[in-house]
Amino acid sequence: MPHRSNQAVASQEQAASQPPSEPPPGRRSLIGWTTALAALGLSTAGVAGALWLARMPIASFFIGAALAERGAEADFQVVNLDLSHLVLNDLRLGSESSPDVAADTIEARWSWDGLTPRLEQVRVASPVVRLRVGSDGRVSAGSLDRLSGGTPGRRRAAIPAMGLIIDESTGKYAILSDIAGAEDHYGDMDFKVAGTAQGITALQMDIKVTGITSEIMREALEQARSGRVHILGKMAETLGEARKSVSSIAPR
Repeated sequence: MPHRSNQAVASQEQAASQPPSEPPPGRRSLIGWTTALAALGLSTAGVAGALWLARMPIASFFIGAALAERGAEADFQVVNLDLSHLVLNDLRLGSESSPDVAADTIEARWSWDGLTPRLEQVRVASPVVRLRVGSDGRVSAGSLDRLSGGTPGRRRAAIPAMGLIIDESTGKYAILSDIAGAEDHYGDMDFKVAGTAQGITALQMDIKVTGITSEIMREALEQARSGRVHILGKMAETLGEARKSVSSIAPR
């Protein structure tokens, strides 16, 4: 009995001292690939979930960046975004006090052709559009409006806005065409020369300095004539002649 007990103990000690058997190489490779794919799937799902939760701030950033690239100062709120639907609220383009474009809601819907989105519908609620037009734009727009309404008249008028900056100490000067508000404010002279292709019909001028010579005025008027002819050419491309029928709301 003691001999058998010693043999049993020895066999147990020998079994305990032997290392566990390893799985075959093919099974080890399968386990490794399964673990790697499971980790990749979990990480991908985590990233996708995080992007989905942050989709509206991300969309707001990219839309704002795209508008800023085109020189538009924009403010809006992305309130809904999924794979086929986008809703923007309180859209504003331009300054906060006087925006050029505003809308309470803009809603867009699209479908997918493979990986390519196709726009299907755009809905704009309560749009407001403000057109900033100076006296030069009003003359040109008024001429086109008369032609569009069929009002009789053979000539159309245009008016380029001109400006002048002069250094009185040296006599150096620069004549500017199509000036904006800042150039009008800081410039030394601004004037508008309205007219047709045949000649001048009206002239308005503000001078803030002395020393405006006849040579400067001659050059400024010639530059204004070139600008007027250019504007008239663009107007003719838009609407070459008056419409045949007179609109019911056109002046008679």
